[in-house]
Amino acid sequence: MGAGLFGQEPGGVTFAGRAADDFHYDLISVHSGPAGGLTKVRSSTRQFPMAGFDIAESTGFWSLVQLNDRAAATLHLFFNDDDQRVLEAIAAGVHDLAELVAALEDSPLRSSRPVRMLEALLGPVVASVVRTPSPAGDQLTLAGSCLSGGEVTLDGIPVLGVLEVSDAALQVTVPAGAAGNLVVTTRMGVSAPAPAP
Repeated sequence: MGAGLFGQEPGGVTFAGRAADDFHYDLISVHSGPAGGLTKVRSSTRQFPMAGFDIAESTGFWSLVQLNDRAAATLHLFFNDDDQRVLEAIAAGVHDLAELVAALEDSPLRSSRPVRMLEALLGPVVASVVRTPSPAGDQLTLAGSCLSGGEVTLDGIPVLGVLEVSDAALQVTVPAGAAGNLVVTTRMGVSAPAPAP
């Protein structure tokens, strides 16, 4: 597993016995002390003292697990104990990340750095578009992430009849041969243009 820290200047974080900003490969969790103090990265077998990690500036780390041609990236965000309890109470009544961010709008956590980071990562992303001819026109399947509740435009013109397959896929029907750039807009933001194949 590889891991990296957010919000740090290049060379700003060092592990004992490792080069500055070297990724740490192990099963890890981060336990923070006072800001500017010593933080230890704990693994299943040993501890690596880490210097230069300021919890006032860096509020999370990412981890990447890869097996053959499959990979999963995970974002780990830091909350203090009180905020964590508030977050867990809110999260108990929601079903996905978009609902969680919506539920946080009236919460004191709304302005916290971890929640703002989470919100920034929940913008819609169109990773691929597949065209399938059909009698009614061409069916376009948009795959990506955070597409739930999205409105779709083709070169700025709204596409009607958006079918939500999942949070990661939308289907629309356009006239046969229609080309241009597709954009998905959700309450979390606007995707980058994706060309229709």
